[in-house]
Amino acid sequence: MAINNVVTESFPDAKLLASGFYGSVYALSESTVVKAVDTCIYWFTATSCEPADVLAFNWANTLNNLVVKHQDYIPVNREDGESLGHLFFMERVFPCVPTAFSREELQAAVEVAEAQLNELWESGWAHCDLKRPDFIKRAYNKQDDDILFNNIALTEVDGKCVIRLIDLGNANLEQYDEEDKILKDIAKDKEDWRHFKEWLLNYPRQH
Repeated sequence: MAINNVVTESFPDAKLLASGFYGSVYALSESTVVKAVDTCIYWFTATSCEPADVLAFNWANTLNNLVVKHQDYIPVNREDGESLGHLFFMERVFPCVPTAFSREELQAAVEVAEAQLNELWESGWAHCDLKRPDFIKRAYNKQDDDILFNNIALTEVDGKCVIRLIDLGNANLEQYDEEDKILKDIAKDKEDWRHFKEWLLNYPRQH
């Protein structure tokens, strides 16, 4: 049985939102999504061994609200005890296209998100996938760069544009890796964020 079958059997009303290289995401309700993955990386803490996604989510969630809230996770095993995968339950956000907001509104949202990112970076946290690899465009036969930034979501909160990060499949924390590695990851994040800002703030208003 595939991990996606577990979702559809356990949650008959689940609706597929996205499917990619690192798993599939299903809407369970207006407030919750579940990400189904067949493999994940584990980090050892002082008291337990946890999926890297969970620790990265929880770390970010304690600092600010840039990253969607992690709610729960369930390991799923086959009948023989072998791991089938994991289900990660997360806050649901409703993405908007850039043209839903004025350039001034986008600029304001960028400034808030950048301050939140700096707080995360300073804590030794790196997203590592703010800008997806270029082969993603070829894999999905896309011409525009939108898909390269699909881990960054624009949404509307109380009539304002808000930027959220919606996936942490490759995130890293300094305490679980070597210092020089996290510094490289943060440097990549900063470069990816620069590309995202340039793309977003110059998003074409006419087609």
